[in-house]
Amino acid sequence: MADGPLPGGDLYGEGGVSAERIVPIPQWCLDHAFEGTRITRTKACDITATTFTTYRIVNNVRQVTGVAHLTIVNYAYSSETEPNWIHQFEIAATAASWGDARNAVVSGKASGLGECQLDCAGR
Repeated sequence: MADGPLPGGDLYGEGGVSAERIVPIPQWCLDHAFEGTRITRTKACDITATTFTTYRIVNNVRQVTGVAHLTIVNYAYSSETEPNWIHQFEIAATAASWGDARNAVVSGKASGLGECQLDCAGR
């Protein structure tokens, strides 16, 4: 298992998502962190790790100014009886992160338009 924090803390910040819409990451997903995507009929989860490096170039010399070791959680869920689905993301830096990279900010916006399309099997 890779080094990194698992979700569950106050990592959601601000941004228009109401706290009551955020659901805890299921234990089955946490149990398989960093092992690839896990999928059921109505749920999908993937926990991965990556790094983000900041640098400056001075006199044509590239100098690293920080590294953030990140844990990324993707969790999507739906219902067999409801037409909607929810996809939530969580990104957290580990304590091993340092320098300018610790000051990075992640933001995003998602939207969906149009009707759902049937797949080739007609579902």
